[in-house]
Amino acid sequence: MSTTDRDELAAISAVAYGKRHRLRLMMLILDMGSAPICQKDVVEVADVSPATVKQLFDELAALNLLRQLPDEGLRKKYFDRVDGPGWLWARSLAGELWSGVGSPELRLW
Repeated sequence: MSTTDRDELAAISAVAYGKRHRLRLMMLILDMGSAPICQKDVVEVADVSPATVKQLFDELAALNLLRQLPDEGLRKKYFDRVDGPGWLWARSLAGELWSGVGSPELRLW
């Protein structure tokens, strides 16, 4: 992913969600597949603050795009992604700009 593509993805995110990182973080969650995820997983891959990811998870849960799993005594909170039009819209917005988790440039962003 070129710097121009990263900047364009951030610009699209800012217009669509009011936050430059939102679209990239949603795409990361989509790329993580169907296994339960925790906030720390996203923080480590995306190189963003825990507060940014917590806010994202809270908002996606409020929109019914993530569902918190019972804690079962674990220290981490795990979430399942709930399929819905919000994810389809994010994928559509990102289009070919998103190169996925395997992108070596991902951490440079």
